[in-house]
Amino acid sequence: MQGKTLPDGRWRVTVDQRPQAVWIAAQGDSRFVHSAATGALEVEVIDLSAASGGDRAGAASDLLQAPMPGTVIAVHVAAGDAVHTGQPLIVIESMKLETTLTAPRDARVKTVHFAVGNTFALKSTLVTLQDP
Repeated sequence: MQGKTLPDGRWRVTVDQRPQAVWIAAQGDSRFVHSAATGALEVEVIDLSAASGGDRAGAASDLLQAPMPGTVIAVHVAAGDAVHTGQPLIVIESMKLETTLTAPRDARVKTVHFAVGNTFALKSTLVTLQDP
């Protein structure tokens, strides 16, 4: 999806190669999008960097969680592999959007919880890391 602000406050977005003019309102982590084609929709803002482990402040940084429900389309690591910050670990797809989750730090892969073709729910743990 691509977007551009219009002079009247609407946004022009392209979804599946079709341009649309939409209005966007924000409240907390949600965005409310309205278009003549779809009516009103609530869209949640997801921080993909947080899905890739966040900071090293606690054990949660060892869990790479799904930022949205979807399907695993590629797994680049296995249990026991040493990984480095920024290294691709797993690629997921949700609503035709591919997302690569990367290692948030140097670590060792403890567990890969899903294989290629498996589906998962929002916030499912996809990969667990441990100290190298």
